[in-house]
Amino acid sequence: MDSVLDELERLSKTGNLSKSAEDIQQTIDLLVKAHDTIAIDPSSASLTLAKLQNPVRKSLEDINNDLKDVHSALGKYTKALNAAWHSLWGGKAVLIANAVQKFKDKPLPSNEYDGLSSQPTLINRAIAMHFLREGQFSVASTFLTDATNLGRGSEGCGLDSLKSETFRNEFANMYHILHELKNKRNLLPAIQWARENSAALEARGSNLEFELGKLQFIWLFVGGSHPSGKRPLLAGRQTALEYARWELSHFHPRYLKELQQLSGALAFCPNLQHSPYRRIFLTNDAWDNLANTFTREFCSLLGLSAESPLYIATTAGAIALPTLLKLQTIMKEKRTEWTTPHELPIETPLPPAYHFHSIFVCPVSKEQTTDQNPPMMMPCGHHAAELQPRIVCYHQTHYNQSGEYVSVLPLVTEAEEVIGITHLIVGAIHLNDQPGKITLNDDPPNVARNEVLWEEVKVLQGVGIKVSGMLGGAARGSFERLDGSQFTFEAYYIPLRDMIRQYAFDGLDLDVEEDMSLDGIIRLIDRLKADFGDLFLITMAPVARALQGGPHLSGFDYEVLEMMRGSSIECYHTQFYNNWGNIQGFWDYPAILQRGWRPEKIVVGVLTHPSHGHGWVATEELKRILTILKATYPRFGGIVGWEYYHSSPGGAERPWEWAEIMMKALSGR
Repeated sequence: MDSVLDELERLSKTGNLSKSAEDIQQTIDLLVKAHDTIAIDPSSASLTLAKLQNPVRKSLEDINNDLKDVHSALGKYTKALNAAWHSLWGGKAVLIANAVQKFKDKPLPSNEYDGLSSQPTLINRAIAMHFLREGQFSVASTFLTDATNLGRGSEGCGLDSLKSETFRNEFANMYHILHELKNKRNLLPAIQWARENSAALEARGSNLEFELGKLQFIWLFVGGSHPSGKRPLLAGRQTALEYARWELSHFHPRYLKELQQLSGALAFCPNLQHSPYRRIFLTNDAWDNLANTFTREFCSLLGLSAESPLYIATTAGAIALPTLLKLQTIMKEKRTEWTTPHELPIETPLPPAYHFHSIFVCPVSKEQTTDQNPPMMMPCGHHAAELQPRIVCYHQTHYNQSGEYVSVLPLVTEAEEVIGITHLIVGAIHLNDQPGKITLNDDPPNVARNEVLWEEVKVLQGVGIKVSGMLGGAARGSFERLDGSQFTFEAYYIPLRDMIRQYAFDGLDLDVEEDMSLDGIIRLIDRLKADFGDLFLITMAPVARALQGGPHLSGFDYEVLEMMRGSSIECYHTQFYNNWGNIQGFWDYPAILQRGWRPEKIVVGVLTHPSHGHGWVATEELKRILTILKATYPRFGGIVGWEYYHSSPGGAERPWEWAEIMMKALSGR
């Protein structure tokens, strides 16, 4: 940096333009005087211009000479600055320069999706941390002082912690150890640090302490001397052996094989290069590799990454910028928009050193998982995103008109690429007049004709499909009986609870199509959560009008219920059919969201066959609608079909096809 300051001082003295300005002004004065002379006596024009020629020529030469001095001083300053830049950044400077070269003549992309301007505190902290990590302590101190004095982004960003002497001393110690290690081949400071932090390093599974000791053994073995030069050590194998006995013996349990190899090398001391252990003593890269390992472990114990995050982010951005510029141009030409500002719309190839962790793309939704939507492992061992769009089927018709059982196993066994369905709802459960008299449709749940159903339910649950029971529906009375006094509630609820436990339902779908009080539905939800825990799925099946503030079937206000118990309700299987809503016009669904409902909680309910009611939507049209909804609302909740039996287009012969078609539409296949 001294050379840069010297050249800057010379530039300020000899590289200014004041002399050039004086010479230019003299030239202007000569021209003005000549102009006035000719204006007074036009006949003197030739003589005046002849006299003017030499002074103007000399004046222009003086101006050029002045500019040469400025150009020379500026060139020397630029060279000194480049030399200082490369000495500080080394190979990093070349990488950045190459990346910048790719787009130096291109306009910068718009800042429409600028995610940094609103985060000055984090930017200031990253810059200050970068200077500290690079050992530029005086620069870091000046920057921290200026950031605090200006009051821009200094509040709550942790700048005070960066000002602490303890923090700076840590990095000063790191650079001292690295200097001794890389420049003086002195391992002792690094070994001492590793001993002091042995427990923390071992907890991380680090082998740094052993590798330092191993390299010290090799250095002594080949005849190393004390780094200070004041007290020569006995060189050779005897010194290395003594060192191993005293300093490496405690590594015996963990590094037995490595220690045996070091000991075996003693027998080949005269002819080490032709021994089986020669590769151990090839230490050309060992010092640099160990320095990098030390830096990584040192920073890790401070809770930091080995590389500067500011450098990594800047370099990765520079590499990605040409691709993004090209994308922006294409999008302008095609008049399209980038609808996902929180992730790049295309893959940007980065060097392997910039691959820090793996990513997981859900095989169902084809979306990359995030902290808000993490991957989860299903009971079958497969993985999927937790918040993938739901593909739900109601299953109420268990036997067709000919008395043949309608199996749900093909939802799993006939799936061509991926299991289409995510949730199955078995209905309908009815609480009859007499407490404890529960029927599944028209029969008790435990009748012989239902045994195959319960066996298939277990199979579906085994591959990760959630199976819930459906309570209520068009047959009235169940919720009226649960809406009475506490005594009456217990009389009807306890048998229902026992049935849920007996058949191991994952949840209960509350299809309230009769008047029920808000207190009554809250009591039922609270009791289900208390008895079955937070993982028990409570869903509801309102008509679309109910979520728009219009007339509906349930009695209570769903918006008030969501405010009071929304955290306990998984989602709403919303009926967009039978004149209660329309999914084709694209007005009912947006109208629901405009009232504050979250898209991930609204599962669009449709009919799977024209005979199931009014408002059936043909399969191809439904696919088009789902594609638009998923693109418009990335957290779209999914689709629920009423019902599984003879779903189109497969009909009674292949009803499982509906779920797979819906899954493909939502995953963009």
